[in-house]
Amino acid sequence: MRFDLHMYEGRTSFEEGRIFGHENMGEVVEVGQGVERIKVGDRVCMPFNVGCGFCENCEKGLTGFCLTANPGSAGAAYGFAEMGPWDGGQAELLRVPFADFNCLVLPEDAAEKEEDYVMLSDIFPTGWHATELAGLRPGESVAIYGAGGRDWDGRALSHHQRCLPGLVIDTHSDRLALLSIRCHTG
Repeated sequence: MRFDLHMYEGRTSFEEGRIFGHENMGEVVEVGQGVERIKVGDRVCMPFNVGCGFCENCEKGLTGFCLTANPGSAGAAYGFAEMGPWDGGQAELLRVPFADFNCLVLPEDAAEKEEDYVMLSDIFPTGWHATELAGLRPGESVAIYGAGGRDWDGRALSHHQRCLPGLVIDTHSDRLALLSIRCHTG
């Protein structure tokens, strides 16, 4: 969020006239010649980053460090400074490069549950990735620094993986108060 604000306020190299937005979801209205799996009418969600699906890093599952989607650098993203030429999703239409690789086709209930499915684009995977990198095992305890949205997902995922409730650290008392309310209700 802070990086987004820096771009919005012009404090990065994000070029004027480019389009922001990296938590993208929508309905496919057109497909290019090379697209085989994605069809017009599909409801899809895209990850934060853009990956080609075929470079060495993408094949290893390191799509955030794609060697193809942002020539001269490892890693590309929608609507971010220095993360490739890809515009973001805060627009009427979004071009999705390497669409067969980058589009997650959503189930039939996608229109009615879009607020749930949009979590798959960035926020939920961030928490999931953190718990995976940490190698959490059932019965272990966790410490989460920050009680913002992504941190909630890390906490929920650690609970899902049967980890013990841990410590949440934040300088914002309103976020910590919300934490105690949510823990007691659910």
